[in-house]
Amino acid sequence: MLRPGERRPTDESSQGNDESSMGKGTGKGKESEADKTWKELTTTRMVDFSLGLFLEEEICDVISKAFKNMGDYEQSLNQSMSYIRHTPLLLDLELKKTNQARDPQVQLAIWLAAAYMKRKHHEWDTSFPMPGLVVNGHDWKFYIAFERENGLILIGPQPFGSTADIAGTWEILYRLNILIRWGIGKYQEWFNKHILGWAREQGSEP
Repeated sequence: MLRPGERRPTDESSQGNDESSMGKGTGKGKESEADKTWKELTTTRMVDFSLGLFLEEEICDVISKAFKNMGDYEQSLNQSMSYIRHTPLLLDLELKKTNQARDPQVQLAIWLAAAYMKRKHHEWDTSFPMPGLVVNGHDWKFYIAFERENGLILIGPQPFGSTADIAGTWEILYRLNILIRWGIGKYQEWFNKHILGWAREQGSEP
């Protein structure tokens, strides 16, 4: 099952307090420079929408148990700190707003980089690709990020369709369907093996 949602993460735990919650309860001491960068990316460089997997209650319990001894900021399956922090995100979408100078491609790239840093932080598998979409008016463009030589490469833009006509709209729907099938197939297999498997191991430790 899939869960769509709007992404506007906020760090509710740090409001009125400049002290970061990273590393609290972990015995890791002060947060590293990498952690500070990751936190800045996720609180100020969000995308507009994401599509993620809906997890059964039993799976949520396994994940909560794995995170129980970690800092508040670490207790997330993705690079967000909002209400979707326990949703595995398989597709991110950034909109180009009217009268906004911010480049949506840059915004998407930063968001995907934060996801990559999140995976590295927990030592999760980083080889699995991360797709994204940028919508500018009628035009939809496709991007994909993947690891190469211990860094992140972003490929795109590739035409995805256009809502300017019926044919282009059907192209978007057809390609979204392909991504959804990939999400509930290959992506879920990867999640079950590398992240849920990690969570089960963490939860079994005393």
